[in-house]
Amino acid sequence: MPEIQALTDDELWDQLDGCFGARRAEILCELARRAMDSYAFQRADIMLEEAATNARGVSCTPLQAEIASARAVVASHLGDVARALSLFEASARIYMDLEDLHAAAQALLNKARLELMCDQFEVAASTARDARRIADEDSIAGETALLEAQAAWECGEAQSALDACTFAEAHFRRAQDLDKGLEVANLRITLLVELGHLKDAQVAASALLSLAPHANQRARVHLRLAEILTQRGRTKKALHQSDQALTAYRALESWLAVAECQELRAQIFHLLGRRRKAQKALRQARALFDANGCYDSVLRTQMKQAMFLQSAGKHAKAAKVNRQLIQVLAQDDDYLIEAQCSAVRLLECLVGRGREWACCEAAEEWTKLWTEDITAADPGYRAFLGVWTIALDRTGRTRQALATANHILKASVGDPADPAVTWAYDVRGRNRLTEGHPGAERDLAHAINGHLALHQHADAAHLAALLSNHLDQLAAD
Repeated sequence: MPEIQALTDDELWDQLDGCFGARRAEILCELARRAMDSYAFQRADIMLEEAATNARGVSCTPLQAEIASARAVVASHLGDVARALSLFEASARIYMDLEDLHAAAQALLNKARLELMCDQFEVAASTARDARRIADEDSIAGETALLEAQAAWECGEAQSALDACTFAEAHFRRAQDLDKGLEVANLRITLLVELGHLKDAQVAASALLSLAPHANQRARVHLRLAEILTQRGRTKKALHQSDQALTAYRALESWLAVAECQELRAQIFHLLGRRRKAQKALRQARALFDANGCYDSVLRTQMKQAMFLQSAGKHAKAAKVNRQLIQVLAQDDDYLIEAQCSAVRLLECLVGRGREWACCEAAEEWTKLWTEDITAADPGYRAFLGVWTIALDRTGRTRQALATANHILKASVGDPADPAVTWAYDVRGRNRLTEGHPGAERDLAHAINGHLALHQHADAAHLAALLSNHLDQLAAD
């Protein structure tokens, strides 16, 4: 259609009068294309619908495929996803009939992209896989494999995604497409981390440093290396990598990336026991996230601040931050889990300060964060009840403490490393010991093992002494 493309809009409209069949369809397609370039998708849709009607009655199958593809693009822009997907599939079938494998693969690739955008991950992975099979060694084979990897990763098929990455990497390497190769390599690193292959991820990231041509790309690799090294427990090396990333991002004035660096550095400093530096880095990260309107990231840094303060034994400050977080998070259902986590930490901080009465009051206030039919089978609610049980026991509310402990043990699997389960056995075991219940020895044994697994040696020693005295008395009798 080069001759049609050379005509002006007025000339096209003039030719349209008295024109029918394939010629009319071709002119309408060109006018629709120009409308799409001007973002007039509604007008383009009307033109393409008429073009499809004209093309249907004559032997112009390639044109029908082109029209179907264009209508699919327009439908996706108009938000008619179902129609767009159907049209992409129809154009792929026509191109297959014409043995135009490149065009067929492209149509399926466009369909897979739309499915991925609509969170239809499994369908997108399957469509991309079909496109890759058709494309074979075609120029878009790498694109199909990359999209397949992205979709497979989103639906939890990390190994399948990794296999697709391997194909895509090889294709882009042969095509000498460095930018796409870097995109695949970054996804590959993410997948290796997700699969727990941290050493392989580190090797892949290190190799990427020499390939990244731009400063921002190298900075991103340094940051990824820092994340991987942190997960591997190589904190000093991780700090060195994060320093390099931070320096590069500051030079580039990429302030959101600087915030990410500072957030990670806070974590590294915390692991190294350098708490003041951890808090300072976290404050800087939060300020930058706040300045850039990153609400989720601001809340995340606040939650980390509360955790860092709590682990440093600054329970009063941590409790204050957690109260603020709960007040904000509880207002939005999207942050309900985060609000529940903050409520658990608030109770832990109050118990850590020796304010068990205040802990009970807070527990009564914030139990509303969970539904009425919730049980201790839910890990978050179990943790909440576990701390509440400690507070009830220490404030002399034995009956309530025992009822809560029984509920925890009835609903949970009895994991000895679960703090709530351990304290439930602790409370019930001591109560049964006082009452002369035959199950006291077993409960205390579970509690001792749990305290040891949680490195709560003083609590384990206290129970061991109680159990030893009890057994001595039994022997004496």
